[in-house]
Amino acid sequence: MWDLTPGLYSGAYGKGLRSLMVRVFHRLFAPIQWLWATAFFARLCQQYGVAVSFSHNGGYPGGMFNRAAVIGAKLAGVRRNFMVIHGLARHPRWLTLPVDWVHDRLTEWATTGLVAVSSACAQTVKADRFITTLPLVIYNGVPVRAQRSLQEFVREDFIIGFFGELNPHKGLHILVAALPKLPARVGLRIFGKGSECYADRLQAEALALGVKDRVKFCGFVADAAEKMAHVDVVVLPSIEFESFGMVLLEAMQNRKPVVVSNIGGMKEIVQHGATGYVVTAGSEEALAGAILKLVNDRGLADRLGEAGYERLQSHFSVERMVSAYVALAR
Repeated sequence: MWDLTPGLYSGAYGKGLRSLMVRVFHRLFAPIQWLWATAFFARLCQQYGVAVSFSHNGGYPGGMFNRAAVIGAKLAGVRRNFMVIHGLARHPRWLTLPVDWVHDRLTEWATTGLVAVSSACAQTVKADRFITTLPLVIYNGVPVRAQRSLQEFVREDFIIGFFGELNPHKGLHILVAALPKLPARVGLRIFGKGSECYADRLQAEALALGVKDRVKFCGFVADAAEKMAHVDVVVLPSIEFESFGMVLLEAMQNRKPVVVSNIGGMKEIVQHGATGYVVTAGSEEALAGAILKLVNDRGLADRLGEAGYERLQSHFSVERMVSAYVALAR
């Protein structure tokens, strides 16, 4: 039933009596699902003798399964029980304040501690919720592997790479609007999929700005690292909801300079002027200005990329991340 009711809900989305009935059923059945899931996780922990539990959540308060997992683990007597938060916290709504307060109290009671993937993420949990203790920060990490020299890919043209979901909060329309402010030899490659409506909007804006031939939609790619070898800079111009930015680590892994907006945890990853540039969110002028520095000075772009790779080794390696989680489990 856990899998079935969301399917019914989405399938009946829209107007009509059937849609209303499915919505009501889904809402009424959700508490029963949650209680069942909590008991399920408690039994699971007891069955396998779980001593340490890490429940990886999205933006706090996150999903029903995560809440059931941490409370179930607590009821089973798990001695080290953590909730790891990968997204920014949602501010409580006025109508749900009592429910949110109870939820946060239960979460703090059940968990040994909360872990966030960035300081920005931790701060929103502490500032926007009823959580009394600032979550511990453990940055995400990726394997640090030696990359082959990319000199063979140096071309006359300068290519901007965007890797991510096609969604307005990623700010891709800001990047398209900045393109006319850059030399005509600068192109944009967009890797990812998402909202078709947003993709149509981007194409229309590129056409209106006279840069349609410079923008190419490349779709989803399974191995982003391979495609990053063929771009000169990775840009992530998000305007909201960016708690970390794993694509930035992949760019640093490939010795690519990065340009990001000053949103969420991205400014913790990128050192302004040292490994890339951090610009004002939503400003096409600031975005274009930062990219132009790299277009005009390839040596600078190479130096920033190398510095980014060194920072990846020292701050964002998967070994460093795993060691931090192992220390919590002891």
